Amino acid sequence: MNIFEKNLLDWENIKNKPAVIWEPEPLEEKEKVLNYEELFKEVNKLANVLKKLGVKKGDRVGIYLPMIPEVIISMLACAKIGAVHTVVFSAFSSTALNARLQDTKARILITADGYYRRGGIVNLKINVDEGIKETKVEKVIVVKRVGNEINWQDGRDF
Repeated sequence: MNIFEKNLLDWENIKNKPAVIWEPEPLEEKEKVLNYEELFKEVNKLANVLKKLGVKKGDRVGIYLPMIPEVIISMLACAKIGAVHTVVFSAFSSTALNARLQDTKARILITADGYYRRGGIVNLKINVDEGIKETKVEKVIVVKRVGNEINWQDGRDF
């Protein structure tokens, strides 16, 4: 058996096993389980989106997401195409986000519309709109997490 056949056999054994198990807030929401095959497909989709937005090897991408599966997908997609990523804790202020984006010179930011915190909704996109001022961020990819009303800017927000 050559290495290709062995890797294929290994993939067949693990592709349906859980890779990510996410428990949401509020707890009434259903947990999300991604197996390795689903994770692989999601990572490839986002990697292709990043490439279509012009991200190349060595480019910098900011990730400003709450604790949702898309954090893992975003990091792996950046690694897949050779983009450098910086993860900024979603509870940080717009000022802290701005400082990190300026330091890294990120051109793309991946964020969410908002997230749940102690039963309430935190509007993350407001922080993003303020935090990207005077940075090199050209495009913002927004994950719809809570479905709240947000301010979209055509040509910048996706």
